[in-house]
Amino acid sequence: MKIIFSIIFTSIFSITALYSQGKTPPEKPKLVIGIVVEGMRADFLQRYGEQFGEGGFRRLLFGGAQFTNAEYDYLITESSAGYATIASGTNPSQHGIVGDKWFQRLSGNEIYCVSDDKTAMLGTEEKLKGMSPRNLAVNTIGDELKAATFKQSKVISISPKDYGAALTGGHAADAAVWYDNKTGKWISSNYYYTELPNWVSRFNNKGLSELYCQKQWTLSQDLPRYRSSLSDDSSYEKGFEGGNKTFPYNLTALKNTAGNFSILHQTPEGNTLVKDLAVSAIVNEDLGRDNFPDLLMLSFSAGANITPDFGIRSLEHADIYLRLDQDIAKLLEFVTDYVGMENCLIFVTADRGSGDSQEFMKDMKQPTGVFKETAAMSLLRSYMRALYDKGGFIDGFFANQLYLRRTDIEDSKVELKDVQTKVANFLIEFGGVSATVTANDLETRYFGDGMLRRAQNSYYRKRSGDVLIVLEPGFRNENTKNQTSGYREFTHVPLLFYGWKMTHRHVSRKVSVTDIAPTISNFLQIEAPNASTGQALSEIIPVN
Repeated sequence: MKIIFSIIFTSIFSITALYSQGKTPPEKPKLVIGIVVEGMRADFLQRYGEQFGEGGFRRLLFGGAQFTNAEYDYLITESSAGYATIASGTNPSQHGIVGDKWFQRLSGNEIYCVSDDKTAMLGTEEKLKGMSPRNLAVNTIGDELKAATFKQSKVISISPKDYGAALTGGHAADAAVWYDNKTGKWISSNYYYTELPNWVSRFNNKGLSELYCQKQWTLSQDLPRYRSSLSDDSSYEKGFEGGNKTFPYNLTALKNTAGNFSILHQTPEGNTLVKDLAVSAIVNEDLGRDNFPDLLMLSFSAGANITPDFGIRSLEHADIYLRLDQDIAKLLEFVTDYVGMENCLIFVTADRGSGDSQEFMKDMKQPTGVFKETAAMSLLRSYMRALYDKGGFIDGFFANQLYLRRTDIEDSKVELKDVQTKVANFLIEFGGVSATVTANDLETRYFGDGMLRRAQNSYYRKRSGDVLIVLEPGFRNENTKNQTSGYREFTHVPLLFYGWKMTHRHVSRKVSVTDIAPTISNFLQIEAPNASTGQALSEIIPVN
């Protein structure tokens, strides 16, 4: 009976999606909206599917195309790398965003992925160094769109994270705005303009952050409906600062404990704030209302932000997704009324997936453990001093990449590749390490598949380490709060297309996140980003 209902339900949604658009879709979409849900593993759509309403994720699933086997194909699945891959259609080995931060050998400094000494912040009274996409070594969908229409198209990106906005907007974005946790306002940098757009300033003046912090977070549905979640006081949860980990949550109290507005983006209200600003951008920039296609990139991060402290099986995690479903429903309804869904193409994906906590995995009797980075680095330094009678030759360790002090190695007349090899052979002996690979091997050899191929796709010579470590499945680095890996829990993400000329279809073949940019470029009838390695998804390319 359930199968029959599913078939009928799917058919009704497919027909409704076609006829609700009314008008014949134009030759190319007038507005493309990219939605990136941070940390949304592909199976979350099924986990929470029964609890979703009709107008949000269900509307996208049953009225559009779903690719159920979309993956990232690189090792270091940090959030910034995912955003860059979505926008550029290529891997970190080409776009250069190897992680949220890396070590710069020439200066000896840690580099944040979108930091830019040449710019300054806008929208905040503090004189802070600005952010920009300059570290992105390639161009993006938005950049190609701006060039193809001689700057007539508008490209706008909105994200709670600075790198989410800067990297998806690209080099030529008209506006890229992100959230300032200290002030509760949306800010930007003078890379884009000399002052914030009026619509952003007016939105800030509404004081919505303060208003939303006066709310109480309660479950949006009756407790028995949360069948896929653990109990509210689960032992796997750390809770908010101060140990608070059961509903209801007083957001004012949580904000006061944190001392800033960061709490908003660990609750459903943070996602709602992104949706509100997106609506404001569409109206004030008049997106999708002329013959020059526009691009709006959005990201929702509350689910990922709460995961380290509550886990992916908590009531809090579930409720964030159920309320995000409501926000997406409202956004779709607004776009249908304002732009017309026949004119708008929407795609949904994630910057990366998410994994369970070690404690949960242990109780499920799954292989898991911790890579003890601190002890490993201490022993490695001792080993290197004994071997070379030097200070250790080690500069830093970021995202499971070891950086060697190459100037000291050159002064010592030692071969760099020999030092890399010795380090790799030493680190392979530590618990939780599945494989190690040197920069020399990544530069001179070709790995056809497996985790070393993913390591090669993560490797960018100017920014990557001398030795990359591949951990065992289920193992985590003790010093990393936001865990990532090249295994499926972090690489398998949703991929949905809805609106414009999309019809309902379900594609199970393996596709890459790098395929998104060339597919959108095909729809817009522009060149794909200049370093794109993905392929346009043939199943949804309209037949003229």
